[in-house]
Amino acid sequence: MNDPVVKVWNLPQGKLQQQVNTRGYVLSLAVSKDNQNLYIGSLGGVKIWDLRQQKFIQSWAAHSLGVEVIALSADGKLIVTGGMDRQELSTIWMVKVWDAQSLKLLKTLPGYSSSLNSLTITPDSQTIIFNDCCSTNLWNWMNDKYISDVDGLKHDAVLSPDGANLIGAASDRQTITIKNLNSLLPSNSNQ
Repeated sequence: MNDPVVKVWNLPQGKLQQQVNTRGYVLSLAVSKDNQNLYIGSLGGVKIWDLRQQKFIQSWAAHSLGVEVIALSADGKLIVTGGMDRQELSTIWMVKVWDAQSLKLLKTLPGYSSSLNSLTITPDSQTIIFNDCCSTNLWNWMNDKYISDVDGLKHDAVLSPDGANLIGAASDRQTITIKNLNSLLPSNSNQ
């Protein structure tokens, strides 16, 4: 968080490809599926870095305070952010869904009192999966419907590369739980 430089590595070669000076805190990162854009969550916004041209191309104020987590839909059409926003006299954690082209806000999920520490979106782009301090939550953002809190998955949930399983840590932070995603979703949310 205190280092404003993001380093991009070529993993097979083990070589540093480029360094991005964000000129601010780095709270979260996401990379587009085509490896062209790097999304950098910071205090109050998201910056988009073009990895090929090696320059900032856009930024926007996604949250009034820090953007703690970012996820991109598999089709590249949605950006989902989680962070802190000021509301009246308090601060609340929010999850927001954005159109990736226009950066127009499409949906804000109800706020949470605790921090958000992981965020992903299902391959069909309909369900957002996020962790607050103590639970994994599934929300169909298109139908504005909370689906469930996943039993046995309390921390840092991620989808398997094929999108078939949800994997996360149990409350003891020592046990890994794997759940079939289709078993967690109502049949109408998979369409």
